[in-house]
Amino acid sequence: MVFKKFLCFLILIPFRLRYKIKVIKRTPLPKEGGVLLLGNHISWIDWAILQASFDRCIRFVMNRDLYNLPFYKPFLEFFGVIPISSKSAKESLKAVREALRSGEVVCIFPEGTISYTGNLNSFKKGFEIALRGLDDVKVMAFYIKGIWGSVFSRAQNKKKEILRREITIVYEESRKIDVFSLKCQISKLSSFAYVRGKRDLKEFESERIFEILNISKGDGVLSSYQSEPILDKKFSKNIAFYKDACKEIAKRNIAYLFADSYFVKSALNDSSIHPLYLDSLKYIFVFEKIDRDVVEAFEKKFRKKIYLG
Repeated sequence: MVFKKFLCFLILIPFRLRYKIKVIKRTPLPKEGGVLLLGNHISWIDWAILQASFDRCIRFVMNRDLYNLPFYKPFLEFFGVIPISSKSAKESLKAVREALRSGEVVCIFPEGTISYTGNLNSFKKGFEIALRGLDDVKVMAFYIKGIWGSVFSRAQNKKKEILRREITIVYEESRKIDVFSLKCQISKLSSFAYVRGKRDLKEFESERIFEILNISKGDGVLSSYQSEPILDKKFSKNIAFYKDACKEIAKRNIAYLFADSYFVKSALNDSSIHPLYLDSLKYIFVFEKIDRDVVEAFEKKFRKKIYLG
């Protein structure tokens, strides 16, 4: 175990040098006992970000096809990675349960795949099965912010990284263990992460929000969860901007959706965009260049007006 920790430390050195990782613990991270980590899957290096932010060794659950690649398999076996596939899900969840019972830390990405849009995809229920009867296991929800758009993400327009990239990860204990409650909680953590990111707040001018208010006549777009007064940039990057100039807007429990062009095209292609989310939207704002025929096709199909910024 000591050698494994030391090797893990060496592997993470390049990541710590390249990325400034800020950890926000809304509830303390358990120092002992079984812990299940559940959160968003935004890049190929989420495992490194999580391990760098957590003092204990984490066992990750990953796709069996990737796990079986000859070059990676010995390395993954050494670090106790748990492979999973649709055919071996039962066996894999059994391994997860055994690890949790023995007091280890396990991480499952409920989406089951890396996001193509930067948004939360639908959650799979495997973690619910893994937790049945394990009342002593602590469940920690997390949200990783700041890695979307990097070369390790699936963003279409990747940004050149000249400066050291800042990554924020927010942890919070999860008390309700079901798909809907967990997704709500992680969505809230995403808002919290961006509220705490001063650089992001500076990039977004309050005048733009008031301009949108005028367009939407003060109604805005209701958040899909409608539980907290947030300005929500769902589907684009799950960003919430909360500036002093916007407090009055937030008090009215108004949330705004800022979609990127990829979201619009994905919705037209019937990808992972959930119909429930579309039903909850009243206005959609796109601040990227997008073909007029795509806009018209979207508006006709979903009967939702798109406002171009």
